[in-house]
This record gives sequence, C-alpha cells and structure tokens, in this order.
Amino acid sequence: MKRDLAKAIAIRQEQIDKLQAEIDALGLAGNILSPGRKSQNRSSSAKSVARKKRRKMTPSEKKAVSKRMRAYWAKNKKKTSK
Repeated sequence: MKRDLAKAIAIRQEQIDKLQAEIDALGLAGNILSPGRKSQNRSSSAKSVARKKRRKMTPSEKKAVSKRMRAYWAKNKKKTSK
C-alpha cells in the first residue's frame, strides 16, 4: 500500500513538473510576443507597489454626484415602467 501511494505521488509530481515547465514556456513566449506588458505572475513583494491615492470629494462635489445619480435613476425608472 505504501509503495502504491509513493508511486502515485511520484507520478503526480512528474505531471506537476511538466505542467510547470509548460507554464514557464508560455510565460516566456508571452513576454517575447508583447515585451511591453508585464507578466501577471509577480512575486508578493512586487504586488506591494504604492498605488496612487484617490482625492477625496468635497461636500459640494458629493452633492453634485448625488443629484446626477438621482436624475439618472429617475430616468431609468421611467423607462422600465413604460
């Protein structure tokens, strides 16, 4: 039983290694085809890049957005009720 399990694990590990090699080859091909784009597979340290913060809205800007959205919703409500 232990030999069967060890053999199954070894087979799966071979499959994983083959798939990982294919994934690496595809990533390399993607980099060659579009060198300007960054790979999606980044390390966790690369993900911690500082992002640009969004500016907070002033109360008058919030009020303007609220007014526009109310008008938008009312317009859509009229369309659906017809």
